[in-house]
Amino acid sequence: MRGLIAMGGLLASAPALAQGGANSSVDILPQRPPNQRPADAANTDGRARASAEVIAVIVAAQRQPARVMQAADAARVRDLMLLDGRLDEAEIDLLDELTVSAIRAITITPAKGGEPIVTGTVSGDTLRVLEAPLEQRYRAMWDAADPVSGWAALLREARRSDPSHGRVRKFLVTMTHPAARDSTAAHTYEPARTLLSAFSRRNEQQPPADRTLGRRLQYEAFVDGDYLVGGRLPDFLYAWLK
Repeated sequence: MRGLIAMGGLLASAPALAQGGANSSVDILPQRPPNQRPADAANTDGRARASAEVIAVIVAAQRQPARVMQAADAARVRDLMLLDGRLDEAEIDLLDELTVSAIRAITITPAKGGEPIVTGTVSGDTLRVLEAPLEQRYRAMWDAADPVSGWAALLREARRSDPSHGRVRKFLVTMTHPAARDSTAAHTYEPARTLLSAFSRRNEQQPPADRTLGRRLQYEAFVDGDYLVGGRLPDFLYAWLK
C-alpha cells in the first residue's frame, strides 16, 4: 500500500526485522504485522461510478502528453467531489479504487448512465491529493464529539477493503509515532499510555466483532509507530494491547 502520509513511504520501504517473539523490547525493532482485515470485509474490484464532471476531468487528463492524471487533475476531481461538503459512498469507492497500490485498470461508469471509461491507479503527488480527503474523514472520526461512535465509523472504514484498512492504519500511526517517540522510562512512557487509554475508551464499548478489529488495528498502529523510532516501547505496553 502506498503511503497516505510522509511516514507511509518509510513504513513501506523499511525491512521488517523480526525478533524472538511478536512483542517489542526497548531498542529492538518490532516485527510489523501484515494487515489483518475481517473475513467479511469487501475488497476493491476495479470498478467504480462517478459524475459526468469527474469523468470529463479524467478523460481530459488522458488526452494530455502524460496520458495519466497529474496532481492538478486530481485536485479538480477532489474539488468536484467536495462541492457539497462531503463524500458519498460512490465517491469513496472511486478514491479507494484509484489509490490501490497495484498498477491496474479501473472501469468507471457514469453515475447517470452512459459509456464507461477505463483509467488506471495513481501514484506520487496524484495519489497524495486523492488520499487527503480520506485522511480528513478519518481525522474527523477520531475527533468526533462522541469518541465511541467516531471509532465505530473508523472501524467501518477499515472493514471497507484491504487498501482502506491500510490507510486507516497509516492514519493511526500519525498518533502512535509521536507517542512512541516521546515516551521514555523517565516518565513511565506516559504519552504511549495515554494514547492506549484513548484507544481503549473507544474500543471496549464496541460490539465483540468490532472490538476484535479495533484491538488489531491499535496493535498494528503501535507496532508501526514503535518501528519508526527504533523499538523504544517496552514489552509491558504490548501486553496491554493483546
